[in-house]
Amino acid sequence: MGVAVEVSRAVSRLLAGHVTAYPTALRAALTAAATTTSGTRDVPCSAADELLGHQMRVLLQAANLQDWDVGISCVSDSELRDLNREYRAKDEATDILSFACYDLGQMPGQLPQVTEPCERNLGDLFLGFPYVANQALDLNQLLFDHTPVLLCHGLVHLQGFDHETQAQRQQMHEEERKLLSEFNVRLRNDAAHRVPLTST
Repeated sequence: MGVAVEVSRAVSRLLAGHVTAYPTALRAALTAAATTTSGTRDVPCSAADELLGHQMRVLLQAANLQDWDVGISCVSDSELRDLNREYRAKDEATDILSFACYDLGQMPGQLPQVTEPCERNLGDLFLGFPYVANQALDLNQLLFDHTPVLLCHGLVHLQGFDHETQAQRQQMHEEERKLLSEFNVRLRNDAAHRVPLTST
């Protein structure tokens, strides 16, 4: 199982500059933490793809979902706006959209029992750029310090969690908090202040 990352041409240059700004020690820790799984089917095309793939693999490990697949697409703001308009009826750019393979309804976190490897697909995440890069800048963060927060948010959505009501927001916030905490432990990077994207 693994993580497939695809970066559209529209955003590849933007991401390349951010990869070089990401501290070498953190890249090494992330690579080490992500390579503890076996049998991955990754499709890295660039340093940015590889970094996002490593981040997602560590998050999957933290969620005990390392045997599941996730797709990540980095697209332009206009492409994500089109998806947002088509699937959510919101004509605006956004940071991340999640498309889950399974509708878990009232049972978030309870993934179905599957027997075939091809059924172990959580879904796809779409990140919009430069929206995400500007969001990181507004938070005074490096882009690749911010992407784990977004990937975590998306991963929690793929598990059926939502934030439409206050009770759902609290449940989703707690799930994100646990995953980000475990992400930092696995990277031995407790100094990083990553907070859940879902507010309570």
